Amino acid sequence: MARTWFALSPIAPFIAAFTLVMSGTLVSPPPARAQDDPLIAKLVDLTKRKGEMATIGVRACTKIGLPDDGKDCSVYQLLYAYDGRDCAGDKCSWNENTHGFNVLSEQGTPIVRVLLINWNITARHQEVFLAGIDGKLQAALLVERIGGKWLAHKPVISPEARAGFVKEIAFWRAKQTDVEKRPDRKD
Repeated sequence: MARTWFALSPIAPFIAAFTLVMSGTLVSPPPARAQDDPLIAKLVDLTKRKGEMATIGVRACTKIGLPDDGKDCSVYQLLYAYDGRDCAGDKCSWNENTHGFNVLSEQGTPIVRVLLINWNITARHQEVFLAGIDGKLQAALLVERIGGKWLAHKPVISPEARAGFVKEIAFWRAKQTDVEKRPDRKD
């Protein structure tokens, strides 16, 4: 069997490695992760102590990949308007652009999940990000208003979703001090 110069060349392994890296065969995108993993854990604690009890519809929960038990997801929730106002106590209307930090525990398990929601009524879409307490993005979902109905696309972690997740984390990093000043919930 004839060998090519490539197979006999002393630089062949380097060329092969370069080719694999450039083709993407050995390169996988890094997980989308909050730069500061302790931030998520801190916000989870603050949300459980200071957030309001709320529900997120069962369709949204199952579409993002949470277990389907036929019920809405019960969450602890922090909600802020785009202009920075705290929406606690229904201070914001349903037709405002808002950021939501939602914490839920999976029934019967020690698993804690975080749902970050960027509700942009003006642009007629909603970005939903599912993350673990470790700050790792687990799923992303885009919901759009099309023809008078809210339609959820298939969950996918695209470069755009990763960028949206990073922006949402940045929003909550900036809000952490405001959240710390909130009084604890009394229930």
